[in-house]
Amino acid sequence: MNNEGPYLSGDEVEKARRVAYLINGYTSQTLSVAEHDELDAWVEESDDNMRLFEELTDEKNIDALKKWMAKLDSHKALEKFRARALSMEKKRAPILSILVTVAAASIIGLGIILLMRNNRGKEGIHQDIAGLSGSDIPPGSNRAALTLDDGSTIILDSLHDGKIAVQGTAVVNKDGAAIHYSPANAVSNLPASFNKLTTPRGGQYHIVLADGTRVWLNAASSIRYPAQFSGGERKVEVTGEAYFEVAKDPVMPFRVVAGNAKVEVVGTHFNVNAYGDEDVVATTLLEGSVKFSSGGKEILLKPGQRGKLLKTGELALDDQVDTGEAIAWKNGEFAFHDEPIASLMRQASRWYDFDIRYEGEVSDHFNADISRDVPVSKLLHLLELTGRVHFEVDGKTIIVKP
Repeated sequence: MNNEGPYLSGDEVEKARRVAYLINGYTSQTLSVAEHDELDAWVEESDDNMRLFEELTDEKNIDALKKWMAKLDSHKALEKFRARALSMEKKRAPILSILVTVAAASIIGLGIILLMRNNRGKEGIHQDIAGLSGSDIPPGSNRAALTLDDGSTIILDSLHDGKIAVQGTAVVNKDGAAIHYSPANAVSNLPASFNKLTTPRGGQYHIVLADGTRVWLNAASSIRYPAQFSGGERKVEVTGEAYFEVAKDPVMPFRVVAGNAKVEVVGTHFNVNAYGDEDVVATTLLEGSVKFSSGGKEILLKPGQRGKLLKTGELALDDQVDTGEAIAWKNGEFAFHDEPIASLMRQASRWYDFDIRYEGEVSDHFNADISRDVPVSKLLHLLELTGRVHFEVDGKTIIVKP
């Protein structure tokens, strides 16, 4: 932008013309495979492009925009838009350049973006998941059950904060979405009292063990542990997925057992994914070092690496993994990067607590970053924007179609 205002160069007009054509083709379902790929590439160029695309293809906005467009004097509206954009450019310069380009192109007849077909019929992305309105599947929440040494079970999400149990010499306290084991008597010569924390599908929870180690449990997961640690090691057992921030203790190493895999540390931050329906048991290291082992074989992980136990029993090492993606769930996000639809839907089903049915093959891989706080319809809508997958909802079952 310059002092004269956000006027369009020839290249900008051409780009706007092309983007307008692609989005119109997307909404009218007339794009070729190559054009679909071109539109996908533009959408994925930036977060601003993604947000703009979502706005321009949102049914709620389309009717209002069509009515507004029908009343416009194109040239006057363009000048008014430019003037408004200039007054705002210091606050929103990055997205304004795109908005000015696309909106101006629309107004002067280059952009068919806002001129959606009036007779789209009952097919299409919004109709596929429209049935969710009023009966949408909400996101998961802080839910878990604590099984004590005597076999009794406490449903944590129904309790008030405060002391909830005494296990051996350890006092168990609930504080919001976490339980804490008092560290004052963390080490004892008494027989260990074993507890188990379990999250259902649609649940997550946080626990602070007696040694100060913090563990976050993802949905459909569990951790079994002693209420107080004793002897020469701190050993816990995990199913599902958990993120650990292990309290340092060089005298008493910390060991995680996940199926046939074992992780041994002194003090470090790492994620363990050991869901039974996944192809591998994986440990991703964020800080420190861990020894990942199984069947007498072991590998030493460095930060940014992931160790995997394959179904064959072999160990594998991935270098330079996206650690942010590995613990996105712990930070309240879904982060799907080049993810096959089956893996993506498994993760979503655990959090939203739904079943999956496939009707046809979806072979594409998908990219999506979205909050885990949104209802499932938002996630499905984002995926359907690619035009490569569609969904129908039948109660608590989501049907996946190409």
